[in-house]
Amino acid sequence: MNVGAARRSRKLRRDRHVVMAASMVTGLAILATLAFALRFSEVDATARGEGRAGVLAVMPFQPLSPDPDTSYLGIGLADSIINNLSGVPGLTVRPMSAALSVAKEDAEPLEAARRLQATEVLTGTYQQVGSRFQVSVQLVDADTGFALWGRTFNSGIDDLIELEQKVVRETLATLVPDVKEADTARRALARESDATARYLYMLARGKLATWESRPIPEAVELLEQAIRIDPDFAAAHASLAEASASMFYGGITSDATWIDRAIASGRRAVYLDPRNANAHYALGYADWVDGNPTEAAREMLRALELDPGHALALESLAGLLSRAEMAGPARLLADRAREADPSLEIGWVDLRIAVMEGTSQEMIARLERLLDRRRGSGRSPELPIMFLGYMAFRTGDAAAGLRWAAMLEEASANKVYADMIRMLALARTGDAEAVMRIVEKNRVAFKRDSEYCQWIGIALAKIGENSDALDWLERSVRLGNSDPEMLAGSPDLDPLRTNPRFQKVLSATRGRAREIVQLAAFAGYR
Repeated sequence: MNVGAARRSRKLRRDRHVVMAASMVTGLAILATLAFALRFSEVDATARGEGRAGVLAVMPFQPLSPDPDTSYLGIGLADSIINNLSGVPGLTVRPMSAALSVAKEDAEPLEAARRLQATEVLTGTYQQVGSRFQVSVQLVDADTGFALWGRTFNSGIDDLIELEQKVVRETLATLVPDVKEADTARRALARESDATARYLYMLARGKLATWESRPIPEAVELLEQAIRIDPDFAAAHASLAEASASMFYGGITSDATWIDRAIASGRRAVYLDPRNANAHYALGYADWVDGNPTEAAREMLRALELDPGHALALESLAGLLSRAEMAGPARLLADRAREADPSLEIGWVDLRIAVMEGTSQEMIARLERLLDRRRGSGRSPELPIMFLGYMAFRTGDAAAGLRWAAMLEEASANKVYADMIRMLALARTGDAEAVMRIVEKNRVAFKRDSEYCQWIGIALAKIGENSDALDWLERSVRLGNSDPEMLAGSPDLDPLRTNPRFQKVLSATRGRAREIVQLAAFAGYR
């Protein structure tokens, strides 16, 4: 099978899994509702203890056969169950962000539930075996570890709607009246609280629009609240995809499960409203953070097909083209983005274009003026400081890099990026020991991001660690690097250029960049 056919095959499998996840969510949520209705019925009141309220923790479902194409399903299924159960009267459901805060500590489900002060924990597993797909769900008492209820569902990949109907039929056959009343009450509450959900959503959008790192967790919490009120709120799911991706990309957490959550939320937004340009943009952003720049380009182009003036999609596509050494088309798209939204300030694409066009010093002067304006108006200096750190790296100014890294630690929650800028500056001074110390300190976060891996490769080549440098560059390619501009333009990589491993890295990166350029050209954006 050629590379293009293989990618189309993987995309088809992923799309089928998206439909599967969306179609199974309703059935799983109803099953969980049934379990809780039975668990918290009068018959079971004595066993629970008088007056004890039901508190549920839903943990991300675990794959029995790990597959990168379906890794987002585990958190997507759990997230959907949380959303559908959160409005059931008399039941408290812990939000997914709380579950992830303990899951990242490798806590077992029962221990995680106890840390969350939950009385019950819902866990699940999933796997694809040939043409069959299997999901198993289990409800466990957090105190005793006793399994209260469990069920396993099997389906052919093409029989997902039939599977959903089967789950619903089996559940309805044993539903107690209270469950029907609870579901009716939840839906009525969602209708009555529509304005509240939208208000929470707008608050979250305001925080995300700052492009600062510190408000990101607050935005996640607001969006979770909005979705608990209205589980079908497509725009909120799209923004949750952005916020979840930024939790990782913004240095708030090194837990890559947040990337899976971003993919799941973005796909759910597209499923709920396939003609929503923001949903496709959010999924594209999540795909990019996940190391799938080609899929990201497709989603950005889909967003622009639906809304040709979508400023963020235009800017993101410009960024992808700038990495592919296409400065001219990238500049045109960036200009169109600012015409669509004059409030857009300097972005990453402008920095890359400045480097390619030889106007780095002019860009640095613009950034310093922007920094002064932000300080003068009381706005956060985080973004211009980040950009100035990047420009110090690209221009080889070690002293400036160290200065901006120190300032960034004061202005930002993204300590990982500050350490990266510091490491690049120290590599230029030849301080190999300090470079390796920073790499080890941030290894978990660094090794999951293609750009960080590429930058580490450049730093290690600068201090003469050529073999390790090639290891990191190869990892960067495996994580989806589509940035031949950086590889081709960095003089620090000159000692590696004749090495066959480096040539293979550059070839693979250019091949991925060509795919993105071809997609943009076919859509008329070159």
